[in-house]
Amino acid sequence: MGPPTDETQVDRARPTRLVARDPAAVVAKSAPAAERCAWQERLALFACSMNRDSAIDLLEGLADPERVRARAYARRVVGWDSPTRQARLAVEFGLRGDSEHRLHALMAEASPQLRLEVFSLLPPYHRTLFPDVAARFSARGAPPSPAVSALAQRMVREATR
Repeated sequence: MGPPTDETQVDRARPTRLVARDPAAVVAKSAPAAERCAWQERLALFACSMNRDSAIDLLEGLADPERVRARAYARRVVGWDSPTRQARLAVEFGLRGDSEHRLHALMAEASPQLRLEVFSLLPPYHRTLFPDVAARFSARGAPPSPAVSALAQRMVREATR
């Protein structure tokens, strides 16, 4: 046998080395820069959510550069309304751990029209909890009234955040 030709030569895949990703780089890619908070801001947000009246005083224990940044952010947070604060807490700290149970309770007590509207607002991973509603959702009739939509939005927000 002679040397291999182009027709008979087989290239073997080169072994690749898996490299662990830097967790900070993954977080940086997953959340836009405008939505990410520094730890000082997260601390201020948490302090304001627990006790708005004394949050700025609680931040006095931080070192000087961090204290300035945290207090400035706390002053902004104190001025926010409750839904804005709750939404920001959800973005920074995640969904409630018991959101599935709260959603089940909501769906059990909701009227059929409200149940369909709540279902339409749920993310795909929560929709899988309600396969019976999914079947009725595909055959949904007229769109809900603005009042039902607003109520459903508020109920989903309260159950998940």
